[in-house]
Amino acid sequence: MHLLALCLGVLFSLQVFAAGPVVIEAHITEDQGAAELLILGTDLCSERYNEQLTVRLGSAPLTNINCTMLGSLDQPLDAITANLLQIPPPGDYIVALEWDKQHAKKKSKKSKKSKKSKKSDGAVQFMLTLGSTGPQGESGIQGLTGARGEQGEQGIQGLTGSQGLAGRDGMNGANGLPGAPGADGTEGPQGPAGPPGIVALAGLSCPINSYLAGFQLSGALLCMPLPSAATSAPGVDPDFAGACFSFSNDNEVNIADNNWFDSCFKPAATHLRILVKDAGGVVVYDQSASIQDDWSFAAITSTAGTAAQHNTAAHDRLLTLGNMDTMMITSKTAKSTTGCFSSFANGYGIVVYGPQGSSFQGMRLMLMSYEHGVSGARRAMSGWQQNNELSYSSTANLSSCNSSSMTAAALSGSAAIFVE
Repeated sequence: MHLLALCLGVLFSLQVFAAGPVVIEAHITEDQGAAELLILGTDLCSERYNEQLTVRLGSAPLTNINCTMLGSLDQPLDAITANLLQIPPPGDYIVALEWDKQHAKKKSKKSKKSKKSKKSDGAVQFMLTLGSTGPQGESGIQGLTGARGEQGEQGIQGLTGSQGLAGRDGMNGANGLPGAPGADGTEGPQGPAGPPGIVALAGLSCPINSYLAGFQLSGALLCMPLPSAATSAPGVDPDFAGACFSFSNDNEVNIADNNWFDSCFKPAATHLRILVKDAGGVVVYDQSASIQDDWSFAAITSTAGTAAQHNTAAHDRLLTLGNMDTMMITSKTAKSTTGCFSSFANGYGIVVYGPQGSSFQGMRLMLMSYEHGVSGARRAMSGWQQNNELSYSSTANLSSCNSSSMTAAALSGSAAIFVE
């Protein structure tokens, strides 16, 4: 794998709609021969830009353009990704974001701008400078700690107000007399016959080591594994006894399918705990959270569609752990594959965020299979290797779009999930 780091040049031309999209930074990455342009900014995916979006690098239009809202109302952040046929040679390039010209004309009539504005409404342009990544510079000397300011004087305590007079108790009203019972109504006509019952289940049963937990929307049986059949790869660690899932992580593929979290579906469960140890058996993470909602294969911490579960804003059931970290669990049917910032939401996946983390950055812990759970093939995160099936950053600075942080977070150790 090769990651090419490129930088954003000086923003030299910007004409936008009324609110105005703003480009913050842009990168071009190369991963196993595939090149991708990532643009981060604000107001790039607003609902008023429902028209077709075109991205050009120089005079060449890019393909497979996607725009995703990653932030919140308080901290907005949008991401645009587009594919390149190849990495262009070093130099300065104009990158243009263009929306539908017809929409831009309507906006220009309402705003009554100067006649000199021509047809640049509905477009954002900036200069992107491409070059080889230089060596990392030496760390600067840490500055001196400033002197502590003087403590202000304590204010004078205010006077206690006088107590108001107590109101008089009202008189109890007399109880009314019970009314006479009404006469029986006439019997209504018989209702229409209901739909026929499900008879296709006759003779069906759940497999050995599973139980009937309910019925799917199609009417088929919903069978779940018995707790005794739960996966427990390490097996010898007494601290993992009773876990619905546990495994040891090394340089090989250790989670080989998309069924590993099935055993953690338990009816009326109210509590989840995650326990992580390093290769020496030392506990590096042990936190718990309350479960408020019922889970299904399609909705665990998010009730959004299968293609939207890479975005923390789409998770309306995030679990809050005891240290105020938040846990996101993508569903068994989640299917996002576009780029480094969404590839982790494909099949089951557990991501724990630090207090400032969201979507593809600020992660503290990742637990998921090396390959996409639904689509197969290696996940498209930067620096992603087989030993990243269990990744941990004590400082919560792990990013799925930063290969160096991904490499540093690979944890040789073991993890267990408990659901009760």
